[in-house]
Order: sequence, then structure tokens, then C-alpha cells
Amino acid sequence: MRTFWFMLVATALVVGGSAAPALAGPYFSLNAGVVWVEDADLPANEWVDELSYKTGYGITAAFGNAYDSGFRAELEVAYRINSLDEEAFVVDLPFIGEELFEIDGDISSWGVMANGYYDFARGTAFRPFIGAGAGYVNVRLEDGGSEDDSVFAYQLMAGCGYALSNSVTFDLQYRYFATDDPDFDGFELDYRTHNLLAGLRFNF
Repeated sequence: MRTFWFMLVATALVVGGSAAPALAGPYFSLNAGVVWVEDADLPANEWVDELSYKTGYGITAAFGNAYDSGFRAELEVAYRINSLDEEAFVVDLPFIGEELFEIDGDISSWGVMANGYYDFARGTAFRPFIGAGAGYVNVRLEDGGSEDDSVFAYQLMAGCGYALSNSVTFDLQYRYFATDDPDFDGFELDYRTHNLLAGLRFNF
């Protein structure tokens, strides 16, 4: 992953030339980074009170348009995946006695988001921004079986772009991404994530 981003940034520097304010117009962006999922409470009658997750990763790609006012609008496709943090628990089964069980698997999501941003200080190389988005995603839980549900999703973004050229911007951003509770075979599960992403934005 680090080699990929090094090559992408190096290519942008070679192609882009000197840094200058980005022009309004269409753009394409690509981001990747780490994803943390908040612990999810399980129904009270389950043997385990909550699920926890390991650090995962996410990838986003978007087409959008930047306007002279400082606003940007885009349509984004995103994918995230996190492994379940393995937990062992003992269950006292009738006629059998105590049995040791382990939870193993992952939770992932992919979908489409409509995002809006506002860029500050557009006349400088550093351009802080804020944004918000909403969309529809499919959340899948793999834990020996496989269950999925498609639900409404939303996200809030804050970060900073740095103009590598008049057409290429390096972005570093934090995102809070969450969904309505997906329903997995009769029980609902929270899905709320924290994302630290880095990427490149190419103006046409």
C-alpha cells in the first residue's frame, strides 16, 4: 500500500508542474486509509454482550465538480472491511455441559454516497475543507455464515488539501461514517466507523 501511494504522488509531482490554485471544474479522486469500527452491542439474550473489531481499511473513488464559490459536489463509491476481534466464551448447553465457542469473521460495507464539500483559502496551496454526505450501502457480516442488509448511510468529513500542481491536490482527511442499524437475520447491529484517509484529487 505504501509503495502504491509513493508511486502515485511521484507521478502527480512529475505531471503536475508547479503548484497553483486549482481551477473550478470536474475532478476525479481516489482515497485509501485505515478504518476503526466502534464496538457493537448485541441483543440482551445473546451469549456475548458486544462485538469488537480489529483495525481495517477503506477505499473510495469519486467523480465530482468544483465551483468558483468554493463548493464541491461528488458521487462516490466506497468499500470498507474490518475483521472481528476474536472472542472466546463458554456456554452451558443442556445435556452437554459447558462448551467453548469462538467468534471469527469480518464486517464490510460498500455503496454509493452523494457528498458536498466547502474548500477554504482556495488562493493558497493549503486548503482546509469540511463536508457531509448521504447514500445507500450494503453491510455484510461474515461470522461462520453470511448475512447482509442494505441501509441508509451518512458521513461527516474534515481535512486539508495541498496543491501539488494546478491540477493535482493531495488530500488528508478524517471521516465519521455510520449507517442505520443493519438487520442480520433478526437482530440489529450498530455500524459506526472512524476513518483516516489520504488520497489524490485530479482536476480535468
